[in-house]
Amino acid sequence: MHVTLQSVAQEVSRGLAACPDFVAFRQVVRATQELCSRARIWSGWAVARSSPLSPVADIEGPWPFGILAGVLKVTLADGTELERIPDKIARWKHPRESADGKSPRYYSISDMMKIYLSPKPAIDTELFVLSYFMPSYTGEAPPSLLQPQVCEAIQHGARYYLFNEPGQPWANPQQAAWHKAQFESAIESLRTQSDLTAGGGRVRSKAQFL
Repeated sequence: MHVTLQSVAQEVSRGLAACPDFVAFRQVVRATQELCSRARIWSGWAVARSSPLSPVADIEGPWPFGILAGVLKVTLADGTELERIPDKIARWKHPRESADGKSPRYYSISDMMKIYLSPKPAIDTELFVLSYFMPSYTGEAPPSLLQPQVCEAIQHGARYYLFNEPGQPWANPQQAAWHKAQFESAIESLRTQSDLTAGGGRVRSKAQFL
């Protein structure tokens, strides 16, 4: 039987008196989203396309289970990696035309997860985007993501949120502090692993662990 976020939530709620499963599930989803966003443990390659009419490329979806949380790398079809620049300085690095006809060299990411290219492509351009994801608010994740180390981290995060709810019968500030420390430690460890393994082949669509 494969692990799901629902089964993780049931495990969490069993250890908390009077905590309904749906309340635990909500916090399990919240913890999983934070873990995925900060540790970047769920990554994969997506495709984006740009035309000479615009320097903007949209990352194509949808993605199974999840939503786009961020971008790690952008490459051209030939494998050339583009240099990322902060969005705040992107405007002066985005000339309206690519006078020399060269391919883009720089990119920035907007708040809406759009890719801005510089210089603007002279031809239709296909990009490969190494992205990281998190579960949607409906709360599912690929079974391959829910490895034991990840599930343990999610449980610590969910218990931290639950124990930190004032006025609830399961509230416990001391337990909240302990689970928060365990959650932060797990995020740091998993982030280190994901940083070491990021950037594999273009078909990679699940977390990789050492």
